[in-house]
Amino acid sequence: MTERTDGETEEAPAAEPLNPAAISIALDRSTSTGTAVDTEAAAFLRDQRRLINLQAEHLHEQRELHLAHLRVRRWKDRMSLSLQSLAAIAGASIAIGFAVMAWSAHQDHGLVIDAFSVPSEFAAEGLPGSVVAQRFLDQLNALQSATESDRPAETFQNNWGEDIKVEIPETGLKLGDLEKFLRDQLGNVSHVTGEIYKTAAGVALTARLGDTPPRTFEGPRAEVDPLIQQAAESVYRFSQPYRYSVYLEQHGRVEDAVSVISNLATNGPASERGWAYAEWALFDLNDYGDANAARVHGRQGLGFTEGATVRADIALI
Repeated sequence: MTERTDGETEEAPAAEPLNPAAISIALDRSTSTGTAVDTEAAAFLRDQRRLINLQAEHLHEQRELHLAHLRVRRWKDRMSLSLQSLAAIAGASIAIGFAVMAWSAHQDHGLVIDAFSVPSEFAAEGLPGSVVAQRFLDQLNALQSATESDRPAETFQNNWGEDIKVEIPETGLKLGDLEKFLRDQLGNVSHVTGEIYKTAAGVALTARLGDTPPRTFEGPRAEVDPLIQQAAESVYRFSQPYRYSVYLEQHGRVEDAVSVISNLATNGPASERGWAYAEWALFDLNDYGDANAARVHGRQGLGFTEGATVRADIALI
């Protein structure tokens, strides 16, 4: 018997049984007393010997073929196991990759600017919605770069950091579509949408951040960029009021800065109010020289957050 690769046994091809007549003649010849075997019997025995040799040769060839067949079967079994292992590894890699993408999407707090809707003639003149969105992004980046604040980024309720990008719709199913779906479903991404449309006086640009009320800015057709600047400032104000107030104060617009920070301090979320009162106190002290107002606002800022307490203490010194 020969061994199969799957643990079972396989019977080797059996040789044909010897001719009983030949065996009888051979035995008689071996026990004869020297009497010559007749010619016919001798010829018959020679034929039987030739047949035995042929059978032995045939069995040898069959053995080689059988071993080759077993080697091929063993190779196929190994290939099958390898392919199954590769499939298992590929499946595990896909599952891990999906889990990583889901976790990354869950941690995403960035800002996505969708392509604006624009009139067809704007696109024909080289100003499609993707270009408007990119210019909007440039203005937001410029606002953030021009804002110098020592407040830790992780303390902001809405912190984009450097994760601001333009998202352009694409045709066909791609990996980015899955990432976008996971980000929208699991993450905390803010979307900016908008449109440009023609008016009697020129054009109007509307921008909205998520579910916040949209803001519309109108102007001449040739002044699209100033409208984009105003819309970017509007989004920056509603999404990053603390930073926007600092930006205004640093660019000499103190009254506007105080208006923004006071509204955040009195009406903003609890996580922002302490920081807003502390910044308001610093405005009182540094821009107006009003120590009493700084103490009042500083005391109001105490207790909201640890970081705000530290800044409020500065105003109270």
